[in-house]
Amino acid sequence: MTPPKGPEDMTQPDEVAAELRSWPERCRRVVFVCHRIPELSGGAVSTETLSLALQEAGLDVEHVSVKPGTRTPKIPTTTVFEREDLHFRPLVRGEGHSIPARAAGAARWPLKRWDRHRVARRAAAYFDALGPETVVVVTHAAASLALDGLGISLRGRQFPVIGQHHAQYESLDVEPNLREMVEGQFGEGLDAFTALSAGDAELFAHIIDAPSWAVGNPIRPTDRTSAHDRPEAVALGRYVDEKLFDLMIRVFAQVTEAPDLAHWKLRIYGDGPERTALERQIRESNVGHRVVLEGPTEDVEAAYETARVNLVTCRDEGFGMTIIEAGRAGVPTVAFDCSPGVRGLLPEGAGVLVSPMTEDRFAQALADSLRRPEQLREMGHQAQSVASQFFPENLVRQWGEIVTGAYEAMDRRRRP
Repeated sequence: MTPPKGPEDMTQPDEVAAELRSWPERCRRVVFVCHRIPELSGGAVSTETLSLALQEAGLDVEHVSVKPGTRTPKIPTTTVFEREDLHFRPLVRGEGHSIPARAAGAARWPLKRWDRHRVARRAAAYFDALGPETVVVVTHAAASLALDGLGISLRGRQFPVIGQHHAQYESLDVEPNLREMVEGQFGEGLDAFTALSAGDAELFAHIIDAPSWAVGNPIRPTDRTSAHDRPEAVALGRYVDEKLFDLMIRVFAQVTEAPDLAHWKLRIYGDGPERTALERQIRESNVGHRVVLEGPTEDVEAAYETARVNLVTCRDEGFGMTIIEAGRAGVPTVAFDCSPGVRGLLPEGAGVLVSPMTEDRFAQALADSLRRPEQLREMGHQAQSVASQFFPENLVRQWGEIVTGAYEAMDRRRRP
């Protein structure tokens, strides 16, 4: 791991942008510790966007990624386990593999042990070199757990540590062992903690002893907005069960059976394990002319330029990044009211909230919206106003308050 720069190599305070006025002067560097970055997941993309904004404002920013990223990094990135195949995949596989193959896997155990010791030494040296001019943000409890496995604790250091959870509070009881991991890694010893909404922050405050803050994910401004001149709905996300794209397709197909709505089209951008099932559903429902699986895209702005409405049918959603991405382009959202994060992004007039898991009500809300194009345009204007709250300059200022609070908590911790 490349040693971090010393304070003398960093940007000087008189060079920083106005957004950093809310930041403590002693903070000159931010290190984000991630499970995997860069990649196309919502948490990784939002961390990268925030990092670029902090960098542009004048701070030094670095990423530490437990596992190798899947894209070219835009921020200086240090990877802890460079050999993912060696440390996170079975060396000796099951009975379906030949004896020579299993023997070859067993022969790699000494290499794995040696490399793990090497990784631990390098990672320890990296964090030992960080001083009080640095704030460390751990973006997922799994990243902290991985460092713990190397014998590295970030607690009680000479720099403040901030923990994060990039999903709603209820996710702790959905993903196996997640609550135990979050409470074990973040329950004690942090100087601050961030959640995606005020409601989630209030709930996390019951299990984490550090001050809990609400801060959304950042999004960059754009001049690419919807012309609202095409009868198109759009949805973006991984093709996984919790997104309920099967429900979305079923509802859209039902609504657009009406003669006055039969010209509408739904484009769904993404990929994932449910793709084959969704393709089969579209084919068997004979709606391929109205519902299209577009596949993954890195140009999300292009997806919204031709849309009039964005659809979200998630069972749960911590923040709803696609809601503000759509809002930025002037596209309102019809969504299930599935979390405080989603609710906060769709105030009255900026979109339509539907009672969770009520398919008939979602169908009615969608039909009403498609029949009122001028109302969609007006809601799109309101959605743009909501999205602007998450532009980088606003979140940089908000993060300054969080970091200030973290330094104050660290100072209290270090007093005799």
